[in-house]
Amino acid sequence: RTGLIAITLKDDDELIGVRLVDKNEEMILGTHNGMSIRFSVNNVSSTGRTSQGVKGINLRPNDKVVSMDIVREGHDVLVVTEKGLGKRIDEKEFRCQARGGRGVIIQKVTDKTGPLAGLRVVGENDEIMLCTSSGIMIRLLTSEISKMSRNTMGVTLIKLEQDDFLASMAVVTED
Repeated sequence: RTGLIAITLKDDDELIGVRLVDKNEEMILGTHNGMSIRFSVNNVSSTGRTSQGVKGINLRPNDKVVSMDIVREGHDVLVVTEKGLGKRIDEKEFRCQARGGRGVIIQKVTDKTGPLAGLRVVGENDEIMLCTSSGIMIRLLTSEISKMSRNTMGVTLIKLEQDDFLASMAVVTED
């Protein structure tokens, strides 16, 4: 009640993440329907604290941004779907685009894969924690997850019950 307004959101909008960035860094966004865009933070103009901000990705109908992270050279982009499939993709497979574009396909969404649950930039020695909607949690080394191209479906990271889905993921860094 006595806090400061950090951003103005439209009625259907939701804040999914915040990162402290340098103007020389690059961001990557992932959408529910399997699209992704990588762009330079330098292309994001400064706005007032209470503004709506600028468009990061041009969304197709019925799509939404579910995840974002800072790209780090030599790291991989970990993609995880709601049905528990995942893959690591070399960050070099994502070309830097202009902010506000359509992006590229990062995950083909099918009945078997489900929509994108999230993406994170991970190192070889990082670990991830996956949590399902029913409260089951597992911890995995990212080095144990197969490195694949953007076109592949991924491998099973966690087996889920019939009506369960992957609700969240977190990266545990080595340091």
